[in-house]
Amino acid sequence: MGTDHSVISEPSSAESGGRTRRPEVRGPEIARAALDLFVTKGFAATKLEDVARAAGVSKGLPYLYFKNKEELFKAVIVEAIGEPLLRANDMVDAFDG
Repeated sequence: MGTDHSVISEPSSAESGGRTRRPEVRGPEIARAALDLFVTKGFAATKLEDVARAAGVSKGLPYLYFKNKEELFKAVIVEAIGEPLLRANDMVDAFDG
């Protein structure tokens, strides 16, 4: 029985030539992987190579998105607390009391 999975799933790496993620989502993916490592290993002990491995990207790719580890840390902060702060601001602005 064949089922067309093209509507419900992304093509595998082999089907798409090895690229399944779009470049615009890689930066946030790298930041999320870095957050996990910063929490478990600490900022000083985490290398960008470790972050790349955890994010499932090549060793040099984080450098295309972030100038250095400090810039990556800033992105981690924005990724981790930026959206919740925006939602909180929206809630305060919408409050009628």
